[in-house]
Amino acid sequence: MKQYPFAVLVACVSLMIGLVLQLTLGSISKSWFSFPYNVIEGFAFVVLTTAVYFICRKTNFIVRFSSAPFAIVTVVTLGTLTIGLGSINVNP
Repeated sequence: MKQYPFAVLVACVSLMIGLVLQLTLGSISKSWFSFPYNVIEGFAFVVLTTAVYFICRKTNFIVRFSSAPFAIVTVVTLGTLTIGLGSINVNP
């Protein structure tokens, strides 16, 4: 049960870092998420994270971040953010 507080702490710190980056640097170009780039970046992300997992799977860092409590907290956090972003009214 000690992994849940750590996972919540990591999620909160990640959200705060993201908020600070958004406020200090501003928004990024939407073209980074357009067609050829999103496929290339997504493929590179999957290959990189899979390689890191297989190379370092016995380390405490990887074991902790690939645990079920961390996955549960991550899914709940992303679900809450998705619902929150979906409830924002956008006027074209």
